[in-house]
Amino acid sequence: MDKDISEITDKWKNMNQTHIDTDEKIGPYLDKYFMKYKKTIYDSALSLFYALDTRNLRKSHKHEPISIQALKCFKDFVDRNQATIEEAFLEQKVILPACQFAIYRESETWISTICKYYHVESLPKADRIRLLQKTVNEKKFSSAAWFAIYAKVIREFNLQDIYVPLICQTRISVVEQLMKQDPAIAQDVVACMDKYIDNAGELASFARDIPGANFCLLNDKGIAKFAKRLAREYKVPIQICPRIDYNAKMNAIKFLFRRRYEQRKPMDKRTWETMIDSVFDLDSPASEDNNLVLELIYDLTNYQQYEEARRLAHLHRIPENKWPKLLLSNRSSPDRPLSRLGSGKIISDRNPKLVSVEPEKYSVDLPDDKIFYINSHEKFKEMNSYITKHPLLAIDTEWKPKLGLLNECNPKAALVQIACQDRIFVVDAVELCRDSEWATFVNAIINNPNLIKLGFSIHNDLRAISELIADMNIETKPESFIDYAQFHKSLVQAFKIPLPDYPASSGGLSKLAYTVLGKYLVKDDQYTNWAMRPLTTDKIIYAATDAYVLLEIHEKLESWCQERAINYEVLMKALLKKDSTKNKVNIK
Repeated sequence: MDKDISEITDKWKNMNQTHIDTDEKIGPYLDKYFMKYKKTIYDSALSLFYALDTRNLRKSHKHEPISIQALKCFKDFVDRNQATIEEAFLEQKVILPACQFAIYRESETWISTICKYYHVESLPKADRIRLLQKTVNEKKFSSAAWFAIYAKVIREFNLQDIYVPLICQTRISVVEQLMKQDPAIAQDVVACMDKYIDNAGELASFARDIPGANFCLLNDKGIAKFAKRLAREYKVPIQICPRIDYNAKMNAIKFLFRRRYEQRKPMDKRTWETMIDSVFDLDSPASEDNNLVLELIYDLTNYQQYEEARRLAHLHRIPENKWPKLLLSNRSSPDRPLSRLGSGKIISDRNPKLVSVEPEKYSVDLPDDKIFYINSHEKFKEMNSYITKHPLLAIDTEWKPKLGLLNECNPKAALVQIACQDRIFVVDAVELCRDSEWATFVNAIINNPNLIKLGFSIHNDLRAISELIADMNIETKPESFIDYAQFHKSLVQAFKIPLPDYPASSGGLSKLAYTVLGKYLVKDDQYTNWAMRPLTTDKIIYAATDAYVLLEIHEKLESWCQERAINYEVLMKALLKKDSTKNKVNIK
């Protein structure tokens, strides 16, 4: 056997030195070895694995290590010859060393393959648990997780001894492999993380004995962010993770409060009320909700927002003996006007040192009667018929803003805006959420390769539309989209087009509009609950503007290219052949 193994290793070395494709050429020698020792295939294969591992045969710059190639050949050989291989020769004295070898390699590929082909499940459960405990004691936590999964002992072991150290090492993908095995495990992991919310120091203290612990992420903010993601992704009930839920709601309240009471252009009252009310579930409130509401009532009272404080107190049935004294003494006082709040509380969103001259505001160059609000089946049908006749469109969507709460769903489009050269359509996706014309819209426009569609971060808009029609059995295969979030950068990098400076405070589409058109978009209504009805005329025009400005940006960029003798049409066609969500252009 040693002679055969030496022959294999010598062949592999020679092939590497002569730059032959070893992945293909070494296979026949491995097959020959496995066929020769077919009657003792399991013992012989393990001997080969050990020998290849101990002979320090390094991976070449082009090929996998020979031990991995041997493992793959072993799998293929057993699969091809399953009917003639006598598993009776597979004894416990072979299985245990095979498991130990795979665990030592700390590789999921090795552990999963050995567990499957060496029939590790045939070992007594006590032996498998004993081996798992030994792996944990040796602090090989990734190997322990994989062995627990593939050796089928995941429910017979205290997994907290495995996943907590993995969290300290930020081996999150391995933790999630455990969570996917059973919803109960996912809940256990999130419940464990819940203990460390605002108490990351305890976890960091535990991590001192964990090799490879990532202390940079073991802080309150990092733990809270990670725990919230897991709780949302695995739909863990709020009752299991009250601290995570409390933390998420508190952050949402702080964010909304700043938007409403500490911004130069405050959030409108209707949006504030619908958004702040959506933070809490009035039908089944969490245990800490009243405390959060009470804190908010005190903050509102300090800002002399007495009417809103009373509204929330009544809505959440906060007894008057818990109200702030200042609120009790102002039972009938109205809210103080926002414009009269202390200037020290206002957060300026424009740095006057960076912008010496106030830039011009962008407005749609169309009369109001060319902006159509689509809120009926007949209007929707007419719109679809009209816009399919135009080869160039711009698409945008609006949705209810996300607050980062545990029970939030993925955003659905509340408005869909489509602009062509002479008209803008604003589709009320809330009113028409079940309309049959969505099938026509998707097939004739979204999936139509002959219509060029412009967008900005278009993948977000397409996702919102997909969520809207998710249960309507309509397949989306987006074609011919150009994402200007990336495309204009490609033009600048490829052709060195000189662009004007832009306000450092602006960003996104507003920044692009200023960069290309020299005008900025008014984004005061950006943070609006777009699912509210009815919508004001101002908000409809705001939504329409975000779509139409893309057509003007497109026209301006086209004229710039023509001035520089660049064939913009050819450039567009080349771009459309690429992934429309990336828009990476390589032009020489």
